[in-house]
Amino acid sequence: MGKSKYELAAPPRFMIPHEKSDRAATGTIMISFTSADCAEVLLTKRFLWVHCERCPIRRFDDRPPVHHCSTCHSTKHRDDSKKCQGPRCEHCGDTKHTSDDHPEDTALKCINCGGNHTTRDRVCPARRAQNAEKKTSNSNKSV
Repeated sequence: MGKSKYELAAPPRFMIPHEKSDRAATGTIMISFTSADCAEVLLTKRFLWVHCERCPIRRFDDRPPVHHCSTCHSTKHRDDSKKCQGPRCEHCGDTKHTSDDHPEDTALKCINCGGNHTTRDRVCPARRAQNAEKKTSNSNKSV
């Protein structure tokens, strides 16, 4: 067998814990290449075959988890922090009711940015900014 034109920077990595892999119906595999050119060539193909299955491919988007306090829903601290100011509704930030009791006629208001969405919504600019800070710079392209 000849040498592959795709040079891997590391072995393919399954993005599911090993102990759950035998029960998973689907999964994600991250493949890192030694050069951006290798990744771009593979991305133009749009799919590859793995164990006789046609699998779609796409660029890996590194999105580290954003942690929220489970009591006040702030992204500025975790549950075990003394910074927590008590229970708040994650839908509007109100301290007079919980997320489970949020009135339907009350407008959404993000606790972290003040926007018209729930605190855990991925469109939150504060969440995106925090995500950008967490991203590590990686010179290898991944798909």
